[in-house]
Amino acid sequence: MQNTYRGSDAYESHYRNFKHYYQREVQGHLKKYFPKAVSYNRFVELMPTILLPLCFFIAAQRKTPTGIYFVDSTVLRVCHHKRSHQNRVFKGLAKKCGSTMGWFYGFKLHLIVNDMGELMAFKLSQATTDDRVVFVKV
Repeated sequence: MQNTYRGSDAYESHYRNFKHYYQREVQGHLKKYFPKAVSYNRFVELMPTILLPLCFFIAAQRKTPTGIYFVDSTVLRVCHHKRSHQNRVFKGLAKKCGSTMGWFYGFKLHLIVNDMGELMAFKLSQATTDDRVVFVKV
């Protein structure tokens, strides 16, 4: 089957949140690729049980050490920083921090890939963690 799906660029997304994305894209446009996709509420219930197996799966993938690596990090916003005191899901885990794109409340995702685009390592940290410290440990 030829992949004809042309997803929108993340920076051009018009979705307000993940729920809208899941309901419109996964349950709508991508239904032929995911015919047994669960409802959004069930998906949210299942997410905590999938995190650990997903981390093991990603770590177990065969990687080619090439000697050329690229490192980067990106912010994962939990909510607007002005509403951080209302957030109960990530209370005590997420942190408020400033970046070149402004203030945010959430986490940082750190990635290392080789020159073939293979994911070599990743780490999720609090927003206030210095990128240089994480990459030395990875």
